[in-house]
Amino acid sequence: MIRNRRPVVPFYFDEDVSIVVAKIIRAHGFKVICASEVKECGITDEEQLKYAAKNNYVLVTHNIRDFCLLAREWAKKEKMHSGIILSRQVHFSKLLPATIKLLGISREQSIQNQVIWLKI
Repeated sequence: MIRNRRPVVPFYFDEDVSIVVAKIIRAHGFKVICASEVKECGITDEEQLKYAAKNNYVLVTHNIRDFCLLAREWAKKEKMHSGIILSRQVHFSKLLPATIKLLGISREQSIQNQVIWLKI
């Protein structure tokens, strides 16, 4: 029996998130793009979110304060994005299991225009 699944949502890791985490998550079957791989390092947070939104990527970042403010601004202006996942910066051995678990959930649910806190 073939089950209908939603398409896998691609994730965009800004420059605060380790490329090591991205590589391991890719090995688990997720599509992950890093800011460094698409030459988007050194741009503003708003430009990072615009890039992710334009490409339908869920943005993943450790920059909690700035992206919380940015998400509020976008909500007030009714700007759309594919979702923002926030996490405090911890060693990747702690970050990895929580990230994989959350990314698996996001395959089943839309997180469009939502801000999700990764609990570690």
